Amino acid sequence: MLLLLDVLHGHELLAKLRTAKMIDNALVGEIYEALECNGDLPATWRAAKHKAFAKVFGPEVRKPS
Repeated sequence: MLLLLDVLHGHELLAKLRTAKMIDNALVGEIYEALECNGDLPATWRAAKHKAFAKVFGPEVRKPS
């Protein structure tokens, strides 16, 4: 028997925990802040910040070129 498991990025797990109301928006913000302050924010998390967590961080604001 072959068992297949889905692999989640950390930000995907964070979103699922938030949806399940196991964590709140404030904690999501604190986690992102800590990762940013420590220089540990992965590109996948950066890309998900304003998409998966738009209610926390708002929509992405693009700088005019």
